[in-house]
Amino acid sequence: ELPMVGFSEAIIRGFSNYFTFTGRARRSEYWFWVLFTSLVQVIPVIGGLIGLAVLIPSLAVTSRRLHDIGKSGWYQLLFFITSAVAWPGFVLFLVLGFGALEEENGLTATFLFLLSIVAAVVAIAVIVIFVMWFVRKGDEGPNKYGPDPRQATSQ
Repeated sequence: ELPMVGFSEAIIRGFSNYFTFTGRARRSEYWFWVLFTSLVQVIPVIGGLIGLAVLIPSLAVTSRRLHDIGKSGWYQLLFFITSAVAWPGFVLFLVLGFGALEEENGLTATFLFLLSIVAAVVAIAVIVIFVMWFVRKGDEGPNKYGPDPRQATSQ
C-alpha cells in the first residue's frame, strides 16, 4: 500500500485535477484539501475570492472521494439541497417562530416549530452521513469508478 498523500501533495493534486470529476481520491487527499481551503478562506479581504477559485476543485475532489467509497459524485447535490432548504427554514423559525409561539398563534406556530425541528434534524443527519462517508476507508481494489489509489499498480 502506498503512503498517505501529504498536505502539499493534496494541494498540488487539487489544482492539477481542477476539472477532474472521474477517478478516486483517498481520505488524506480529501481532508488535506478541506484543511487547505478552510485555512485560505479565513484570510481577510481575499478569502472570498480564494473560496471562489477553489470551488470547482473542491467539488471535484469531493466527487473523487465519494467515488473512492463506491458512491456517485452526484450525492453532493443532497448536501447542497439540504443546506439550501433546511438551514434557511430553521433560521426562519428562529426569526419568526419563537415570536409566533409567544403570541400563541396555535396551529401556525406549532407547524412552524415542527417544520423547523424536522429541517434541523434532516440537515444534521445529512452532515453526519457525509462525515461518516468521508472518514470511511475507500473500497479495496478497483471499483466502478477506477483503480484503488492506495495501490502502486493504480498510479
